[in-house]
Amino acid sequence: MSKSIGLKAGLIAITLLLSAAANESKAISILTEKLYPYGFIDKTGKQVIDLKKLRNQNYSATSFSDNRAVLTQHSGLTQYIIDETGRIRSPGFAAVKDFAEGLAGFSPLGQPKETNLIASVWRSNTITPWGFIDKEGTVKIEPIYIDAQSFSQGVAAVMSESTCCWGYIDAQGNQAIPSTFSAAEPFSEERAVVKVGDKWGVIDLKGNFIVKAEQTNQISSYHDGLAAIVDKEASEANKVDYIDRDGKLQLSVLTEKEESKSGMKLDRNNNFVVPLKKGCGGPRVTLPQTNHDFAEGLAVMKKDQKYGYIDKTGKMAIAPQFDYAWGFRDGRARVFANISGGKFSFIDKSGKLIAPYKFSTAEEFSEGFALVQNHEGGTWMFINKLGKNAFGKSFHGAKSFHQGRACVGNTLMFCFL
Repeated sequence: MSKSIGLKAGLIAITLLLSAAANESKAISILTEKLYPYGFIDKTGKQVIDLKKLRNQNYSATSFSDNRAVLTQHSGLTQYIIDETGRIRSPGFAAVKDFAEGLAGFSPLGQPKETNLIASVWRSNTITPWGFIDKEGTVKIEPIYIDAQSFSQGVAAVMSESTCCWGYIDAQGNQAIPSTFSAAEPFSEERAVVKVGDKWGVIDLKGNFIVKAEQTNQISSYHDGLAAIVDKEASEANKVDYIDRDGKLQLSVLTEKEESKSGMKLDRNNNFVVPLKKGCGGPRVTLPQTNHDFAEGLAVMKKDQKYGYIDKTGKMAIAPQFDYAWGFRDGRARVFANISGGKFSFIDKSGKLIAPYKFSTAEEFSEGFALVQNHEGGTWMFINKLGKNAFGKSFHGAKSFHQGRACVGNTLMFCFL
């Protein structure tokens, strides 16, 4: 009798504990939902698109481009287009790229199509074809290409199945520039970088060569009227040549080789790995190889193991003092210090820090805000140009502002980072 009573009491206690745990979990879920919006916020921090109904359906979202964003349902690997109100405006697709100039590259649902491409180049004899859709999800250019880039200045680079080469089409799907390139970049400032065989050149919107495809070193896309060509063959330093839109040399400077980055090594993806100091937890910080493009009149250069910025005359405008640095956006540039496992901050055009080195992760400024983390694995927040928390709150998942909206979520997976 006493054993039976004891067993019942034990079962009641377990039931109460489970009920309390369930209630606590539900309360935490409700609190999380209240504290962390799920959808998109505007520049005041107010939620303008509410997507809470997708919270438990394994969805994620991209940023807006051309007033459209893409939702991905991971369980079915299906993507949908949403408008600025959050309304779904299309059927499902296997993949959708960013919208630009009213069109987006897409790949249809269904089995990949057969192709006779050379087996040594492609891992199988099937491909996922690409075409273009409009903002309502209507097919405007049939999916007949091996790959496709976004439209820029009226044309898009596409890879032809018949030639296995890149060319450019217009918004009606007409061939604007023949598919004869082994690689092709989007147009920028009416110029595009292309590759013929293993050599690089520059073409105009008519397909005429401005710079003949004779460069063994890759040419960057045009920014601020200049394109950078980095010669990595020099023994002591890399030479960076800047050419104008006519292909004429305007500036030539030397920058220290990346391999001399103090305390850092290249990984298999050609990113630099910052080794953690003793006692520091968390993953290592990886940094890309330096981008020498001009942005807002300044370009990153390296001297005496530190990074600074030059102007378009080649004069050092911000003295080398940073362990790593990125180009300017919105009047601010991201910089890095190899301290405490690696910390990020931002500088203004005078080189002054707008906040101490305290962020474990930081994205570039976009539309007046930058997305940062205070510690690895922690929540995200948006800072303003003064380095302050812009909205007085944080998010478990977030993405930078685009077209006045930012994706936020109560789970990291909701927003593509």
